[in-house]
Amino acid sequence: MLSIVAGLLIVGAAQLNSWTDPYQNNASHYARDCALVDGALVCAQRAATNASAIRVACVGDSITAVGHTSSVAHHWPDQLQDILDAAHGAGSYSVTNLGVCGSTLQREAHEPWWSTGAYKALVAARWDVVFVMLGTNDAAPTAQGYWPPSNHAHCDAATPATLATCNFASTYADLLAVIATVGPSAATPPETHIMIPPPLMQNGAYGMNQTIINTILPQLVPLIGAANAAGGGGGVNGSAIVTSVIDVYTGMGGVPAPAWIEEMPPKCVLNSTWPPCAWYCDKQSCRPGQCHPNDVGCAKLAQVVYDGWQKTPAYTYSKVVKSDCNGRDIKPQPSCGGNRNLSVAVLEKCCDSTRGCGGFNTHGVIKDRACAAHINPQPTTDLYLINV
Repeated sequence: MLSIVAGLLIVGAAQLNSWTDPYQNNASHYARDCALVDGALVCAQRAATNASAIRVACVGDSITAVGHTSSVAHHWPDQLQDILDAAHGAGSYSVTNLGVCGSTLQREAHEPWWSTGAYKALVAARWDVVFVMLGTNDAAPTAQGYWPPSNHAHCDAATPATLATCNFASTYADLLAVIATVGPSAATPPETHIMIPPPLMQNGAYGMNQTIINTILPQLVPLIGAANAAGGGGGVNGSAIVTSVIDVYTGMGGVPAPAWIEEMPPKCVLNSTWPPCAWYCDKQSCRPGQCHPNDVGCAKLAQVVYDGWQKTPAYTYSKVVKSDCNGRDIKPQPSCGGNRNLSVAVLEKCCDSTRGCGGFNTHGVIKDRACAAHINPQPTTDLYLINV
């Protein structure tokens, strides 16, 4: 079997000669979170430069592991790291790439993600945030995937009432139940975002079924998210931890079903008139199959993930005059705040976009969610608290 995981290429001799993907067959393109030790794949949480960094895991297949990029720096998890560094300061977040090429969500396929060193790394560490984007390889039933007639019967047109009979959905819930145990503490699950995979730009690429990827998964993944929503009272065995569903499909150019059949081109070509094709086909990469974003496509994917994750909520604020909440500063301070005398409107936007923000003072210091319980008099500043 061929497996490529963030930092390593493992290839059986029989498979090597039939594998024609120059990007995924080049070990120099992989990340640094896995290594081969005594013949076994060993992965680990990426070392953080700051002990208080927010630890982020990116669970996925080859789209996450490498895409069709020219270097490690272009993988979407690495580009997400760049976005986080720019927005929140270097060292505030530490992103680990746990992508495995050819891997599937469902255990019945040839390369289930469950059987990889990346899975072992996930359960061996504690995480603040976990992203999951699996399903693209499941949609290759004649190749590496698994979508049998029973999936077509129980998953293709699933509803909230019938979702439990869908093997893809029940396996997703099993994975979420595992993720629930690897949060920042034993009692706290990580913030968990499941993602609709990007569109398949060419039917049959890697044996993949375009209808499963472009029609079924965009309908099925939100149902799975709703059934396992954090605080929603659903889920199985603790799987109710989903914070949000991020629509990578639409963000990466996918057209909602059934319109994609007519509106999307049969495949992307160089200089295509359909703008999203630039994320899959340019001089840097245009083959094979176009299920993997190229360098600019992975930059776009990272931005889609960031925007979907840290989208600005519609918060309102209450003013508490001549007050502060000492000792409740967010650490490290986001670059948009950081003890600067800024306008209230600017500080509201800064708080809106900062994870865990509970308010701010008029000296420009961003406060955490516990601020409201620790208010103290302060004659030189006013305090603004999020209304909850």
